[in-house]
Amino acid sequence: MDEAIFWELVEQSIQESGGDRDKQTDVLYDRLVALPVDDIIDFNDLLMTLLFKAYTVNLWMAVILVKGFCSNDGFEDFRRWLVSKGKDLFYRVVDNPDTLVLVHGNFDNDDDYPSFEEFDYRIAKAAYETKTGEEEIPSKISIPSYPSYPEIGKPPNKQECLQLFPLIIERLKVNLDDLLYY
Repeated sequence: MDEAIFWELVEQSIQESGGDRDKQTDVLYDRLVALPVDDIIDFNDLLMTLLFKAYTVNLWMAVILVKGFCSNDGFEDFRRWLVSKGKDLFYRVVDNPDTLVLVHGNFDNDDDYPSFEEFDYRIAKAAYETKTGEEEIPSKISIPSYPSYPEIGKPPNKQECLQLFPLIIERLKVNLDDLLYY
């Protein structure tokens, strides 16, 4: 399975689920369990690769500015949510985290909240276990998984935030003094 097929499966699940997260996981699970085991492993490896690609200090800071706070686990679940929204949104936000403000919706509403923990373990891992009876899905790649990700550097300071996130700061009226403690 290549990345184009991965995104095709995600896009189909978005369309068929109508935005319902439980339905989306069910659609993807059903599609994956019908595939050969190697494709399930590839899907999981691609997901891990994309989660790692989105593991940047600037994206994390954008999430903090939009949400007001974001823990390590919260950032992991945010990145799963971001993948679940499809290729176009994923790459737009990863390439320019300031654009998160254009799609963030009402993060106080559970249906819109940018967190999707189940997008990981209820899809490829569950399909793999169903097909093989084994709980641990192997990997063909060597990308670290959370929590063993490497350090990603120091978050941007106030001046850098003003340059990196003008849309977020302006549209959400973010007070950087309340969020940045260094």
